[in-house]
Amino acid sequence: MYDTSDIRKGLKVLMDGNPYTVVEFQFVKPGKGAAFTRTKFKNLLTGAVVERNIRSGEKLEPANVETRDMQFLYKEGGDLVFMDQSNYEQVTISADLIGTAHDLMKDNLPCTVVFFNERPVDVTLPTFVFLEVTASEPGVRGDTSGNVTKPATVETGASVLKTPLGGFLQGMIGKGGNVLPTPADGLRCAACGSTLKDFRESGRLGCSQCYDSFAPHLRDLLRRLHGSSQHVGERYAPPGAEGATDPRLQLLELKEQLRRAVENENFELAAELRDRIRVLE
Repeated sequence: MYDTSDIRKGLKVLMDGNPYTVVEFQFVKPGKGAAFTRTKFKNLLTGAVVERNIRSGEKLEPANVETRDMQFLYKEGGDLVFMDQSNYEQVTISADLIGTAHDLMKDNLPCTVVFFNERPVDVTLPTFVFLEVTASEPGVRGDTSGNVTKPATVETGASVLKTPLGGFLQGMIGKGGNVLPTPADGLRCAACGSTLKDFRESGRLGCSQCYDSFAPHLRDLLRRLHGSSQHVGERYAPPGAEGATDPRLQLLELKEQLRRAVENENFELAAELRDRIRVLE
């Protein structure tokens, strides 16, 4: 059985006889009453998302799921064919299970497939896929002075970018240039609501929390585009929140995030949080 301290993104649990995965969680310590973890679960069979408050001491039942390393082979109508890399057996999975991200999949792409009672219920794609740019509009003099976006098409036929770097992409065509579209474009910042796709289209993060939300997917890209993966700017404060920019409150919040990161063994995030705490201290 899982305890509340075991809750993390991607954790598979069984509720009401159905397998769920944790998609979002937040530790809440109210002024009165016991602490709890506000958790969003996604039903692996239906895709429906439910929210539950898991109180300290409450137990969660592990889901009897199996994870297999597989390789995407080819598309067949509305289905995708994968091969188990351990026994070379082939499995056909509906493209609807993956969503629009299947447009970014090319042959021989390694993936992780989750099975429940021998039925594929979830597919995890690589964080980044390297695709060659096949078409992009040429840059126009003066475009760099404003937020001008240009579409780009990659080798799978997907139009994945509307980027201010259209001239840069145009120069890469025919030279083996690669971009880094990611299947996680729908990932949303809980603070300001911006998505990973919004960042790719505008080249700007919506708030400081966006960096925390998107860092695992964009750290390398941020370094390439901006020379640094550190977000610089005002901290997001919900409307009406008093003292939200108070350094002391920021410090307490960062320490709480650090505690949760260590509990979840997310040591890369913990190292970044320690650096931010040192700056405030």
